[in-house]
This record gives sequence, structure tokens and C-alpha cells, in this order.
Amino acid sequence: MRMAHRRNYIAVLGFHPGTVFFLFLLAARAALAAPATPGAIRFVDGVAYPRTQAGIQAALDEASAAGAGTVWVSDGDATLASGVTVPASTTLHLGRGHFTFTGTSGFLLGNKSTLEGQGYGSTCIVAGPKFVGRLVENADTTGSQESCRLVNLEIDGAKASGARVDAGVHIKRIYVMTTVRDVSVHDCAGNGVRIEGTDANSVGQLVVDNVWVNNCGDYNFYINSAARNIWLNDCSSERPGRNTAGLYINGTTTRSGQNVGCRVSGFYTEIADGMSPGILVDGAANVEIDDYTAVAQRAGMRAGVEVRNSASGIHGFSPANLTIRNLWADSDTLVLDRANGVTITAGADPKRNPYKGVAWYTSPKASGSSPVNGYSGYGQIVGIQPGKLGPRIVSARSVAPHPDGSAFLVTGVATVSTIAGSDYFLWKVTYFVAGTAVRFDSTGNIRLSASAGDFVGNATGGYDILGLMWDGRQWNEVSRSLN
Repeated sequence: MRMAHRRNYIAVLGFHPGTVFFLFLLAARAALAAPATPGAIRFVDGVAYPRTQAGIQAALDEASAAGAGTVWVSDGDATLASGVTVPASTTLHLGRGHFTFTGTSGFLLGNKSTLEGQGYGSTCIVAGPKFVGRLVENADTTGSQESCRLVNLEIDGAKASGARVDAGVHIKRIYVMTTVRDVSVHDCAGNGVRIEGTDANSVGQLVVDNVWVNNCGDYNFYINSAARNIWLNDCSSERPGRNTAGLYINGTTTRSGQNVGCRVSGFYTEIADGMSPGILVDGAANVEIDDYTAVAQRAGMRAGVEVRNSASGIHGFSPANLTIRNLWADSDTLVLDRANGVTITAGADPKRNPYKGVAWYTSPKASGSSPVNGYSGYGQIVGIQPGKLGPRIVSARSVAPHPDGSAFLVTGVATVSTIAGSDYFLWKVTYFVAGTAVRFDSTGNIRLSASAGDFVGNATGGYDILGLMWDGRQWNEVSRSLN
């Protein structure tokens, strides 16, 4: 019934069914062959548009006018006398070559825009010898812009030529879906990558992924002022400026909003200055550092991670909830926690391995007691004390437990009077396990129970265990078990 009705309807129109199908095919082919909506795509190839600032900007403006436009710039070098703005929701694809800016501005990325190149070593944004400014930044820093994307590029600050690049990449007061990925930034006079908010507005959440910053005159990576959830994944920082850091997370420049929520995962630094740490945290809270390797060149480094607390904001959170896991540092000082007076240093390694490790660190002290140094009670580990058997200790008048352990088997029968203490053991219960008739007495820095007296292993019936807590000055008895 339906087919008969269709045939009758076509017959009434005066067309044979085969003719109608042929006309349909012609219409479909014409639709596929038709050019894109005028203005949606533009090609800067030196013919349709010149390879200049004016030519690229004209192509971007026309593509944007059509809505969500795209501009392709062909391979080859270009010199740009002034900045280029990528309009909102517009994508700019740069071909292989050097794009050299000679004025005071580079690429300005509008809301939800994308700047993409052909990868490190192929597409390079360069500062000319007289350039002063930032090479890539978001266009609106008032807090009204939502996001932008920057991918597959090399950014050369060319500081040796005299260029004064304040930041290779500058992201300010911008939010979720902002991404910097697969980018190399090097030789900037100032910062390589600078991410910042203000007192009034934060910056974040945003992702910095597989970014390498090298040989800048200031901090290579700088997260400044009010920041919320900045995620640095698998990034590298090499040779920052003297007396700086590979990464600086700074919350001391804001009072109304804390610098809270920075996750650094798979980070790598090479430090060439003995006064610089790999990562510096100051005035920031809820900082998580995982799987971090800190390498020192000849001059060494101050520490793998340094924690200050020169200011903590009106809420007093800083530096609470700092967690460091799986840190390897080519430095005797792994963690320099100035905020809490804790220094994690490594003992001698018989194999002379330059790397020392910390599996897990969070401050063993409360954050503070006032708005100046951070209120107490934030970020402490409650109810958990990991147990780990450390290297054996041969009993002697003075012994030194290895930092990598919370329980130690003590051999021999000599009397132990003094135990070396360090911040590794601060406020934790450390267990000394005796399988022999070894004695611990109170003539040194061990404070045993006055009523129980000396602790002596009886060498029968299984291990005997003495539990001591280091308070920074002496070892205090917590428990004993004679089996």
C-alpha cells in the first residue's frame, strides 16, 4: 500500500521514479562537493593571506566571524611586528617554522580558543632580540575568560639575544578546560610557565601535561597567588635561575584566597645552583607531590623539596595537607621543611648511590597556632603509622638506626645508651627488636620507665620489643614486651 501510494504521488508530479533517484544523487554529490561555509576556514599561505601579523590576524578575524573558525598557516618562517589575537572559539594551526615576534606582545588566546603547532622542534615561537613581554598568554586576565588550549609547540625566549621575555606562557585568572600540553619552553629571561590568580579571583582548574621548561632566568614553573587545583603531569624543569627553584608554588601573595590544591605527578628537575631547591612550597595548602626525581648538577641543590611558611593567608591553612610520596633526590637533604623545623636528610649509603629516597612524607607536626604560621590540626595523618623493617643494628654504646625503617632488629649483647635521632623518627613510635640479651639503659639519651628500669632482652621465647618515641631531643619509652 505504501509503495503504491508513493508511486502514485511521484506520477502525479510528472517524474518517473528512476529520474527522481538520479536527481537525488546529483543533489547529494553537489552538497558534498560544495565548499565550507564562507569564512569558516582560512589558509595563510602567502597568496590568499600574507604571512605577516596583519595577514594572520585578518584570516583569524574572518574565520571567527563565521563562528568557530579555523586558520591554517603553511610551513615557513614568519616575522610578526606585533601581537596576534586568536578570537574566541577559534583554532589557529601553525605550520613548521619559526614565528618571531619583534614587538611587545605574542599570541593572545581568546575564550575557548586553541593554538596548536606541529610539535617540539617543528613549530617554534621565538622572541626577537628587542622583544619585551610574554610570548603566549590568555587574552582576558580580568577573570571573565573561561579557558584556552596550547598544544604541540616550542617557545624560545632567546634571552641570549637580549630579548626580555617575562613569561614564555602566562595563564592568569582562567578556569576549567584550560590545557597546556606537549610544549617546550626555554631560555626566557623570566619564568617559563607562569600560572596565577589574584586576591579577588583564583586560577584553575587547569592541566599542564608533558611540558618541558629549561634554562630560564627565574623560576621555570611558577604558580602564584590564589590557585585552585592546578595539575602538573609528567613535566620537566631544568636549570632555573640562580637562587630560585624548578617549581615554585607561592601562596604568600594573596590573603583573601589561599593557594590550595596543586598536584605534581611524575615531575623531574635538574638543578645547577646549590642555593636552589627542586620544588619550593610557600604559603600553599593541599599540595601533593608524587613520583618526583630531583637531580643536582655539580653545584648541588639546597633540597629536593623546600617548605616555607612566610605567610599563610587569613584562613591559616598553609602549609597544611602537604604530602610527598616516592621522592628520589640527588641531594643529602631530601625535604627541608622550614615551616615545621623538620629536615629530612639521608644517611650514608655504602654503595655511594647519589640518590636518596623518601617513600612518604607529611609533616609530623601541627601546621601552627596562629594566622601567621597556620592554624593547627590540618592535614595530619590520624590512626596510621606505616611499619617497615629497617637494616639490622649491631648493638654498641651508640647506635644509629637507618632512616628507612620503623622497626629494627638489634643483634649482639653490648649495652645501648645512646640512639642517634633525626626528623625521620620525630613523634613516631620506633621499635627495637631484640633476639639476644642486649641491654638498653638511661645513661645517654634514652628515657626508660623509672619503675621498670633497664630493658634487657632475655634471648628466649621469641623476640623482645622496646618501643621508643623520638621528641627531637631524647628517646622516650612507650612500651616494652618481654617474651
